Amino acid sequence: MSELTLVRHGRSSHAETAWVDAHGLLRWRAAYDEAGIASDSAPPAALVSVASRGATIVASTLPRAVASAERLSTGAGRREPVLQSALLREIELPLPTIDGIRLPLAGWATLTGVRLLGETLRPGTRDAASARLAEVERARAAAAWLDELVVARGPVLVVTHAAFRSYLARALLATGWRGPRFGAMGHWSAWPFSRPAMR
Repeated sequence: MSELTLVRHGRSSHAETAWVDAHGLLRWRAAYDEAGIASDSAPPAALVSVASRGATIVASTLPRAVASAERLSTGAGRREPVLQSALLREIELPLPTIDGIRLPLAGWATLTGVRLLGETLRPGTRDAASARLAEVERARAAAAWLDELVVARGPVLVVTHAAFRSYLARALLATGWRGPRFGAMGHWSAWPFSRPAMR
């Protein structure tokens, strides 16, 4: 049986509690992408156990994913370097561009989710549709790469991001893997996938 586990990274070390405008939101995203994870954000024991059984650990190239993968590897007593791939980076979420209002990050997250859902259900512009298609193609490429990695190395733990993980899950399901289309979304949450071993 082939095994893949898709993991969302740990909690970011970049915290923002102030209300921000659209420009502040862009600054927050840039700082968030440059940050690692909080010093007290530890992987759950179940994930450490999977890592300690020899699963290959791979991560997005964003610092929060790399730091999470390294913490997971260290917790499992592993010494080999974590593999990194830009294929696993977060999607470019369509941030709202509403001028003149300030909201907490949760408010902006809600607006972003509504906008993303709207683009999914009813693509309004060629640019939006093209951007989503590019992310779907990247997820397919990531799924193919992970498939080859599992065949070559056995079980793989993939440290990635909340939105991209959903794209990747759909790509894996389309190629014969079994697992959740959606699942828990919190930091360190894990979605297990399996597939009968190829002969």
